[in-house]
Amino acid sequence: MSPTRRVGRSAPAASCIVLGLALGLATACGGDAQEPAAGGATASGTTGATTSSGIRGSHPFAPDIAWDAPVAWEVIPAQGAFRKAAYRVPRAPGDAADGELTVVVAGGGVGQNIERWKSQFELDRTDPLKVDERQIAGMKLTLVELHGAFKGSGMPGEKTEPRPGWAMLAAVVPTRPQAYFFKLTGPRATVEAAKSGFDALLASLRLP
Repeated sequence: MSPTRRVGRSAPAASCIVLGLALGLATACGGDAQEPAAGGATASGTTGATTSSGIRGSHPFAPDIAWDAPVAWEVIPAQGAFRKAAYRVPRAPGDAADGELTVVVAGGGVGQNIERWKSQFELDRTDPLKVDERQIAGMKLTLVELHGAFKGSGMPGEKTEPRPGWAMLAAVVPTRPQAYFFKLTGPRATVEAAKSGFDALLASLRLP
């Protein structure tokens, strides 16, 4: 019998492959783990896989709660000390601006924050404020919907002249020690188009 030929592998490498097969470990030889598919940020801050439903992994900067955001929503810098995350929400056809979802940790009761959000709008008197409640992950969320001319949220450098025909979807998530506030603002058609994504994000909320 002729000697067995080795082609392109050293003896240590072959042993490592045998060990990997025996243990069923992809990293038995110290190689890199398989990289996840591109699509979104995970809780570890790396790029995470996108599901078939168009949902990205959890945002890495909120240690008290996790959520999944639509993959079409672009993560952008969260400005300000209280903002934990921010997303650019693609504009609907015909709208002049994108929407924005911000995630804020702050104090104050539900009623106080609803009043603050109302003060950010010249409200449409024909389309009154809507307030609802929803149970998710054992938490009672308060949901708010506003329509009218948006005057801004008071961030430094933010455009302050009223923007007619805008809308807001917001949710108060009663985590401890402080609540999380998810707020989506933008032209009304953009916000309405993003409502299903906003609802899916809320449905994905979970405590670590």
